[in-house]
Amino acid sequence: MAAIGIGAPIYAGIQALLSGYVYREAKHHDRRSPLILAGTTFVFGIAAAIVMSGILLVLVVQAIALVLYLAAQARTGSLAEP
Repeated sequence: MAAIGIGAPIYAGIQALLSGYVYREAKHHDRRSPLILAGTTFVFGIAAAIVMSGILLVLVVQAIALVLYLAAQARTGSLAEP
């Protein structure tokens, strides 16, 4: 069972930042529903932490996915402008 402590709001904030990035990228690439993609990213991030009873592995997997995405975008030269 997952315990809720001081790290829970911090983790939720990290997930919100990640969801904001997903929203920005989806909007930049003209995806159909960027808000739904961002919301799904947030909900699945929270659900994965609850199911796995920890956040470290979830954060590592998300960081690896983000690095791979950015590397692929840099290779194709289509990084979104800030």
